[in-house]
Amino acid sequence: MSKVSRIRRNYNRTLGIGLLLLLAVLLVFCQSARFAFVNFDDDAYVYNNPKITKGLNISGIEWAFTHVHSENWHPVTTISHMLNFSLFGLRPAGHHLVNVAFHALAAVLLFTTLREMTAMPGRSAWVAAAWAIHPLRAESVAWVSEMKDDLSGFFFMLTLLAYVRHARSPATKGWYYWALVLFAAGLLCKPILVTVPFLLLLLDFWPLGRHHLGPRRLLIEKLPFIALSAASCFATVFAQKGALKHLENITFPWRAGNAAVSIGIYIWKTFVPCNLAVLYPHPGVHLPVFEIVLNAGLVTAISWAAIHLRRKYPWLWTGWFWFLGMLVPVLGFMQVGVQAYADRYTYLPQIGLLIAIAWEANVLFKLLPNGDFLLKTVGIATIGGLMAIAMIQTAHWRNSETLWRHTLAVTTNNSRAHQIFGLWLQDQQRFEEACEQQREALQISENDADAHNNLANALVALGRIDEAIPHYTRATALAPDSMTIRINLARLLGSRGRDDEALACLNEGLRLQPNSGAIYIEEGMIYAARRRYEEAVSFYRKALEVQPDIEDALIDWGLVLAAQGKLQEAIERYNEALKLNPNSKVLLMNYAAADGQLGRLDDAIERYNQLLRIDPDSAKAHQGLGLALSLKGIPCEAIVHYQKAAQLFLGANPVIFLLLADECAKVGRMQEAGEALIEGKALQATKNNPPLMAEFDARFANYGKMPQRK
Repeated sequence: MSKVSRIRRNYNRTLGIGLLLLLAVLLVFCQSARFAFVNFDDDAYVYNNPKITKGLNISGIEWAFTHVHSENWHPVTTISHMLNFSLFGLRPAGHHLVNVAFHALAAVLLFTTLREMTAMPGRSAWVAAAWAIHPLRAESVAWVSEMKDDLSGFFFMLTLLAYVRHARSPATKGWYYWALVLFAAGLLCKPILVTVPFLLLLLDFWPLGRHHLGPRRLLIEKLPFIALSAASCFATVFAQKGALKHLENITFPWRAGNAAVSIGIYIWKTFVPCNLAVLYPHPGVHLPVFEIVLNAGLVTAISWAAIHLRRKYPWLWTGWFWFLGMLVPVLGFMQVGVQAYADRYTYLPQIGLLIAIAWEANVLFKLLPNGDFLLKTVGIATIGGLMAIAMIQTAHWRNSETLWRHTLAVTTNNSRAHQIFGLWLQDQQRFEEACEQQREALQISENDADAHNNLANALVALGRIDEAIPHYTRATALAPDSMTIRINLARLLGSRGRDDEALACLNEGLRLQPNSGAIYIEEGMIYAARRRYEEAVSFYRKALEVQPDIEDALIDWGLVLAAQGKLQEAIERYNEALKLNPNSKVLLMNYAAADGQLGRLDDAIERYNQLLRIDPDSAKAHQGLGLALSLKGIPCEAIVHYQKAAQLFLGANPVIFLLLADECAKVGRMQEAGEALIEGKALQATKNNPPLMAEFDARFANYGKMPQRK
């Protein structure tokens, strides 16, 4: 075969493998295009973050580089979320598909890099495929918030590829500089790459075979990479100082023990990827000692074997220490968050383990009769099995309910999962179920302030105020520095007419945190409720003095002005708030109401439509839009929105049926008007509101004999 033919055949084979990798990733993960955002970090990373929902702009880029985003400093990731929002808004499909695209590209780049390093396309293809569609990848690809994994993985692969080409052509410095630039970009996506300089030294040993250059020269070559890693470590520790509060609750020996167990679990889940969950609760000091000893022994034994066999089986050395080294930042020696370990932490470390498995399997199978055939058969079967399991695991990310139900089914003592699932249920107005989840959380951790607070919130929504107050009080005692919990307690005390107690609670909060704008706002609301508007405004001004970007102060200030009939001044406050968060649902609702009161119906209709683009299931927005359309003289469209509001209120607002009946009567749809009155009166009978019941009776009298419900 001629050289040209060999080159063409190798090119075609490489292209074919790359296309198959892309196809495999798409088959497994493209289902996420139908998935929703989930209520675990997606709010802070995307849909409820005003910096992101403004889209990509110069001020946003500046903010990304100068501020912390969700207790992380990863400006390239933040900017990418801004760009995604500019392109897709709050349509989650686009955000999901961006994750899939970067992961697919990373898989192809991994194959390309391994093939160039080892000249072994078959084994390189298996490693890339097994990594790309392993069920442990579901979390990194199907979770919008984990775009930082996919982005950092993409730049990581490019960094390795550039470094390999530099190693093959050291006289050409261009590839070295590209490797540095790409590495810096990867660190700006996620600091998980801080151990890459160590990894490059491993690759110098095998498969690049550069150890003959001497350790001193190779180490000097890595110094710029090490400097970038050091800077990233410093920025990460500073950014995550709030998340590191869990460190004080778990002493270092127990964190080290959990690290050993986590490594063992990651190895096990590589071979047996079942019972995967988004959140594994940290056992704290309750981790069985025998598990620590067993896993520490396993890690020690494998490390010893990799070191002593490094000359005969160099892939074991590189693969194992790739796996172990890249896990170091996420093993919990500096505990961040409440998780014991996480599937997403294996995103790049697992590549090393798969390399060791692939190359060692090639040696072992060759000892068997028909070893090559068996190796290919097992390799293909493994990829097929991993794809099937990964598709099932990815499906659990369809929405918050499927995610948390699965998590609770495969984990135990998961207080945090119960809490977050309960919060989602509360958002869906399933308050009884929300209470049940928070009580489950308290059964596991009775001194959890967040669970007490969440349970109290759900009880308030059910109107069970007297049951809620003890839980707020307990939560405040457990977490006195939590201004959110303190505000909830004060708000509830105020609703019971206990204003002095509410103010005392808030003043204690100001003593603890004198720069809490939220506390000033809450005090302002108490004075506004007393119609002491000037005093209320003084508190809103103080809130803006300590936190100039706190939009709620401007919104509440606008409400006070509106209550005084100063609608134009209220709108001026709303305009200031819009600059801070143009997609605030509360702001848009209040702004639309003010426009309607001023007779600016077109503006009101536009704001209600903007709100419905953000939250299509807002019953109040549908009702407000229906009213504006009615006043505008567009009754048929108003009816559509009143009907939608009636569905969404779930019987909580009988008034909507009066509005619907009136609008139907305007256009002669008397049958529908009568049906609306019958349904609304049936709901009103449970509300014990005589004046409203009289309104229904008056409508019956005005519209004549109404049909009876069958």
